Amino acid sequence: HDLPLVKKRKRGESSIVAKASQTFNVAAQGNMPGFISGCMELPPQAIKDEESVGPCVQIFNVGNCQAKSLELAIADPEEKEGNFDAATARRFLLSSGDVFHIPAGNVYRL
Repeated sequence: HDLPLVKKRKRGESSIVAKASQTFNVAAQGNMPGFISGCMELPPQAIKDEESVGPCVQIFNVGNCQAKSLELAIADPEEKEGNFDAATARRFLLSSGDVFHIPAGNVYRL
């Protein structure tokens, strides 16, 4: 299903959204974080708006894209929890075959 456009995008940013479905979701228990994985399709120029992963680790596998064409931005850990500041986010350029995870308590954007 199409993910919602959760906030107004900046001038020049695409309004295309990602499509996603969850394949598994293991809830957090005690001091152990939960784990979430699924499938996401990002058409060219699409944006996955920033999202907090809460008490769960999210796991991603990059299936198919041009080399270094998928940008992952993770909020600076010094930011107040749940806040995403594009200016201070840590950025990574990903390629087909890359695997990454978002640690519990972080905010990310693709």
